[in-house]
Amino acid sequence: MPKSDAGQQVSDMPASKAIKQALDNINSAKTKREETMTELVQHLANLNMIDDLMPVHQGQSTKEAVFGAKKEEFNQYFKRMAEQEDLIKSSNNVIQSNFADFSKLK
Repeated sequence: MPKSDAGQQVSDMPASKAIKQALDNINSAKTKREETMTELVQHLANLNMIDDLMPVHQGQSTKEAVFGAKKEEFNQYFKRMAEQEDLIKSSNNVIQSNFADFSKLK
């Protein structure tokens, strides 16, 4: 079924394009956030601190170094999730700022 000229004009409007892009960004960010959460849960399930602390027992490392490395691993997961949350927030702001113009389209 061919698109109507009015429908095409609406989809070509800057407000419509901005909202569509923002919605695409939100969907992408949510997918990436879910993937990161899945990786984090998998990481937690496979966490073996006994093996990680063995070098401390053998005098090859310190507890601070081992726990610091683990903390950094978790911080990387949280950083990735925060980046996706920021993208979602900024995309929501784009939607809100363009919604008034989009509402006027007919």
